[in-house]
Amino acid sequence: MKNLCFALFAILGVVLSAVAGDIQFKVGECWSYKTRAGEEASFIVIQKIESLPKEGEVVHISVCDVKIKTAAAEKGIVDKIGHLPIAGASLRSSLKERVTKTIPETEWKQGYKIWREAYDAGKAGVFTQSVSDCVVYMDNVLSSRK
Repeated sequence: MKNLCFALFAILGVVLSAVAGDIQFKVGECWSYKTRAGEEASFIVIQKIESLPKEGEVVHISVCDVKIKTAAAEKGIVDKIGHLPIAGASLRSSLKERVTKTIPETEWKQGYKIWREAYDAGKAGVFTQSVSDCVVYMDNVLSSRK
């Protein structure tokens, strides 16, 4: 019986993984994702999708309803990441389901432009971690700035 349960869970894992791999992104879609604790209402917005020679599929997202500490913000916290370039496979593995949300204003185009100039100069890359890990990274970077 134990082996049967293990086999069923293994098959379920493969099926879910295949389904996640089949997700086709569309600009303007909102998705829930596996968030950090306390940010369960957070969601991502697909802003741009492109294919780059070295990275393959890159999805440019905004992450909304997060709590990132930074001295640069008026109240010491920002609630969104305007632009985050992430590998398509990494994004797919983070997603839970499509959601209907009002998309807040972000400066993602400005962030994309800055990123693209740095990327073309060989000074920027693409995130390959989960969205949650990217949020943790951004929180660490921004909270350490004075």
